[in-house]
Amino acid sequence: MKTKLLFLSIFLLFFLNGYTQVKRFTSDSPGYMKTTYIFTDAPKIVKVDDTGTEITDDENIPLRAPIGARFQVYNEIKNSRNVITHFIIKFLYYNNTKRANSYLTYNVTETTDEKESRKSIKEEQLTPAKATTAEEYKLTEKAAKTLNKEKLDDLPDAYFKVPVSDLEKFAAVYVPQSKYHFAYGTISYLARIRPRTHDIPSKWSTDLSLGLAAGLRYDLTENWAITGLGGVAITRISIDKNSVRNLEITTPIEKPAITPNINAMISYKNFSFGLGAGFDWINRDGTPEASAWVYNKKLFYGISIGINVFTSNSENTVPQDGDQDQNKKG
Repeated sequence: MKTKLLFLSIFLLFFLNGYTQVKRFTSDSPGYMKTTYIFTDAPKIVKVDDTGTEITDDENIPLRAPIGARFQVYNEIKNSRNVITHFIIKFLYYNNTKRANSYLTYNVTETTDEKESRKSIKEEQLTPAKATTAEEYKLTEKAAKTLNKEKLDDLPDAYFKVPVSDLEKFAAVYVPQSKYHFAYGTISYLARIRPRTHDIPSKWSTDLSLGLAAGLRYDLTENWAITGLGGVAITRISIDKNSVRNLEITTPIEKPAITPNINAMISYKNFSFGLGAGFDWINRDGTPEASAWVYNKKLFYGISIGINVFTSNSENTVPQDGDQDQNKKG
């Protein structure tokens, strides 16, 4: 009964997480001009001054907002009928010099040359419209290492206008993500070692095992994390002459087992690899093999893998690393 309840609880966690709703931008929300938003897509934007007047340059390159960029609404632009047609926005930047791959939300460039990158940053050039992914907006590692908060504070404010319909479709309320996340998914073992029991020596086994596990994940970087998982698996146990006492077995016999386990793992994106411990419990169904198996409910240590280990914030597909300066300049 307890096992059924555990499986049901994990299933419900999957189900409820799938219905997590993203709160979209809406000007009807009180205090929307003080709220921080994030772009979930890359709508076209136009550079303007703080009054909404377009700023033209010689190149006149069409711009798109970086996917994952955080911003706040600075002002409204209304037509002759007093209807809001555009919003003036200000991008916010990541205040983080520890990670070279952190990118600045309104200071991005496609160039790989360090001098050109720094020049583009000072001129506040956004990536041209052909860039469509968050990766294309990231600064090169070499260029990012040259930046610090003092250089950013010297930059003048930059404003951009976005149609109301685009913000409603492509912007959502930004929710800061903790480095700690609830994680869950599948767990299995490549191999396990069973310590010595009575007069039976320790042995390696590769019994097939697959189950569900849940636990806590701590993000080290955007892709790497440390994950602690506990769960229950179903294992196919092979009982042979080297794992029983007072019984002669000529042919190995297979039995199903329930395997509670705990695991410490290193995770890369949705794949985890590490070490685990647990025990296999087989029902003593009256057969002599089940009763004679010496490793029943005995601790084992194993090499564990987690596949498709999802986290509680896996709906967020844009980079969330780094702290952010939430204060407007000027």
